[in-house]
Amino acid sequence: MFTLAFQGFKQESLSKKWAQVPAGKKFLGYISVLFLSFFMPVAWAQSESSEPNHLHSSVQETERQLLAGFYALKNLQIEQAIEQFSELSETAPSYKLAKMLKADLLSIQAGQSLSKQRFRAHYPKTIAALKNEARVRWQFSENSAVYIPPLENFLLKSADQPYVVFVDIAHRRLHLYRQVEKHWVKLEDFYISIGAQGTGKLKEGDRRTPLGVYLISDVIETSRLPDFYGSGALPINYPNLWDRTQNRTGSGIWLHGVPSDTYARNPDASRGCVVLTNDAMTTLMETYSLPLSTPVILWDSQKRGEPRIQVVANDSVLSSLKSKITDESAEVDWKTVSIYKYPNEKSLYLVTLKTKQTNVLEHQYWRYHQSPNSVNHYQWRLEAQAQEPIEIRYEFK
Repeated sequence: MFTLAFQGFKQESLSKKWAQVPAGKKFLGYISVLFLSFFMPVAWAQSESSEPNHLHSSVQETERQLLAGFYALKNLQIEQAIEQFSELSETAPSYKLAKMLKADLLSIQAGQSLSKQRFRAHYPKTIAALKNEARVRWQFSENSAVYIPPLENFLLKSADQPYVVFVDIAHRRLHLYRQVEKHWVKLEDFYISIGAQGTGKLKEGDRRTPLGVYLISDVIETSRLPDFYGSGALPINYPNLWDRTQNRTGSGIWLHGVPSDTYARNPDASRGCVVLTNDAMTTLMETYSLPLSTPVILWDSQKRGEPRIQVVANDSVLSSLKSKITDESAEVDWKTVSIYKYPNEKSLYLVTLKTKQTNVLEHQYWRYHQSPNSVNHYQWRLEAQAQEPIEIRYEFK
């Protein structure tokens, strides 16, 4: 009820009229402004739910507490919000967002909101980063009840790999799937941070996260890592064959954790890597022990120039492509073939095949053109092909 009434209110410049408002209403007004300052860009008012969605993994308990605090704040349940953020500050003492929210509420409750504003003015970049994280997490929570990651649009056929990682960059979420009886079952989803300059990596040092289909090429335990990378790292094979044909440069793109004094990174803070919390990274590496050659699909629905996801008959695409692949090599075992629609590229497909060498996969990049005379007739062209090792050990300099 106070949301609209206080949209234009600025705590740093109290008017005489505001000074005459009863203390109780002032307090609720401050809370409304605090909530709006975090979530004004998010269409939260359209949601009819009053409780956060129940997340399935114990690793997500921290996020559940954070969202419960947001919902309490939205509903002006101040004591409940303070309780949630206080508990979260204790269970995750390195979580700066929880500490800031707790401090904000306590300062408002104590009538020291102006002091809070002065403090924030000294750390504008830090405050902006924390607000950005809050908005990203809240927005995903609001949409998660109806959101289905479009994995099936990109993974057309899989061999016998047990897991696939699907990274939805627009939502800043990493989704982990396991193959169960030829079906993919979602196990986890985690908040992530990406490159400070966005996506579409082109060259070394551009601080962008690459887009495409990659394979985990190494497993680096925390004992081999500087503290900056947290509880472990899973390097991927960037630049892959397709990147190299496009003259993209750079190296060292990993999934990794955060320093021991940090709980989570700003959504846009890395040098190009996909950064998770240490708990999430430990889950990937220890609970599921993701093996080498696990596919990692990096997709950005908001990338400029991203072709619309086309509703095509996957069966006809697979049938047509199978004919081309088997024509190239009669020795191909179709059961060992995986096929991916390449994200953020028009009509490009990655095919991986097992070879006679145990630790080597063949990578083929195919592009099709539909015949104007038949919707289901595809003219395929092999754009690039190479055999590459499954394991690429990262050498520390």
